[in-house]
Amino acid sequence: MCANYKFVKIDENFRGKTLSSWMAEWVQWVHSGSVSYTSRFGEILFIRGNLSYDYKYPGGPRIQTDADRPYEEEVFISNNVPVYVNIRTAFYFISEPHPFTTLNTLTDVISACRDDHSHGGTREKHITELINPANINDTVNQQTELNSVDHIEAFGINIKVDPNSQLADQFEFPVQRGADLIGCAVGEICLIKSLPDGDYFIETSNTGARGYKSGSKYVIHVGPDRAMSPF
Repeated sequence: MCANYKFVKIDENFRGKTLSSWMAEWVQWVHSGSVSYTSRFGEILFIRGNLSYDYKYPGGPRIQTDADRPYEEEVFISNNVPVYVNIRTAFYFISEPHPFTTLNTLTDVISACRDDHSHGGTREKHITELINPANINDTVNQQTELNSVDHIEAFGINIKVDPNSQLADQFEFPVQRGADLIGCAVGEICLIKSLPDGDYFIETSNTGARGYKSGSKYVIHVGPDRAMSPF
C-alpha cells in the first residue's frame, strides 16, 4: 500500500508558520553556513536543487557549468521530521544585478521574482516509496506526484549571509558572505508534515526563465533506527 502522505495546504498554519514564512526560512537556509541536515531537535529537512553557476572566464559572464547533473543526497531522519521540498523558487534582493531591470525597491524585486517564476516550469516532482530500496527503478516501488503549492510569495525577507556560506559563490548572482540582504521570493513548494517509517526517493527538476536548470534526487531513510547514518 502506498504511504499516506500529509501535505501542508496553502491556507494552513504549520508549526506556527504559513507556507510563505517557511519559504522565507528556506531562503535563509540556502544562505547559511551549513546546508546539510544535522538531526538537531525541531529541525526540518530542507531539500534543494543543484547550483552550478561560475564565471565562463575571469571577469566574464556567469554560466551554468553542470546544468544536467541534479544535486544528490542521502539522508537519515526520524518519522517526526517535516520535509520541505523546493520545487522551484525565484528570489532576488535589493540592489542585486538583474539582466533586464533595476532592483532598487522591494516592488522591483517582487516583480522580478514573479516574472521569473511565470516564465519557468516544473519538469518533475514526485516521491517514491521504496518497497525495494536496493533498486530505485524497481516497478514494485510506488511513485506519487508531490502535492505542491504554486505561486507562494514571501515579501521583504531579511537575510544574513553566513560568513561561512557554502553556496554564496554558486548562485546565478553571487552574494557577499556576511552581507545583510532584503529581498523577496516566489515559488512552488511542497511541505510534507512527516513520513512514515520506510525508505523514500524524492526527485524534482525545473527550468528557469532564462534556461537555468535545477534538479534534486534525495534518498530518505525514515525510522527510529535510521535517524543517524550508520557510517
